[in-house]
Amino acid sequence: MVRRLVPAGSFVVALTLSVFAAAQRPRRAPEPTPDVLLIGSSSVNGALGRLIESEVERSGLQVSRDGRPSTGFSRPDFYDWQAQIPRLGDLARLKGVIVYLGGNDAQAFRFRATEVPVGTPESRQWIQFRDEARWSEAYRTRTHQFIDSLCAAGARKVVIVPPIDGDTSTHSERIRRVQRLQIEGARGTRCGVVADPSQVRLGPQHAGDGVHLNREGARLVWQSIGSGILSALR
Repeated sequence: MVRRLVPAGSFVVALTLSVFAAAQRPRRAPEPTPDVLLIGSSSVNGALGRLIESEVERSGLQVSRDGRPSTGFSRPDFYDWQAQIPRLGDLARLKGVIVYLGGNDAQAFRFRATEVPVGTPESRQWIQFRDEARWSEAYRTRTHQFIDSLCAAGARKVVIVPPIDGDTSTHSERIRRVQRLQIEGARGTRCGVVADPSQVRLGPQHAGDGVHLNREGARLVWQSIGSGILSALR
């Protein structure tokens, strides 16, 4: 077998050229550090969440969105936002956290395992939505605890945006209860404020898929709550 020898000088030249070429490549700009965290359900990744992001960024702030489909406060067994707070990072460096949850919450309320005694029957680990008094108290309390936990984790402001998804009369009635309880739950918290869209009147033409808002609906909501969000983040 004949081995071809490469002159040492050629290797040095090739290595030098490679290093030079790498040095000339443009370096990727570092990701901008967010000033605002926008978290919530799938609507955070839809027209409303994207519009909130773009409008807040127009004011000069950087936004990071974290939307998880089908999540809310009612079903921590599916996804527990309370447990995810440590994952959100250093909230003290932010101007604030915007929370848009609740479009999925008009259903039976599930207690966490830590909220009921060991051995509690399965039937007692839930509160049906029709049990309005008990459901409302539990939901209001959980909302309050979540906001205060974000405040305790360093958030300067937690802006709660109650849900406005949906276009059918039955769904709207259920969502109005969720809206009211989120507003009540924010009262008395350490840093929570509400950007309330409940006075916005939307029709079927504003719900692109029957649940989530389309761009026109999102724009109407922003016109109602935008100034409040921007004021809270100053």
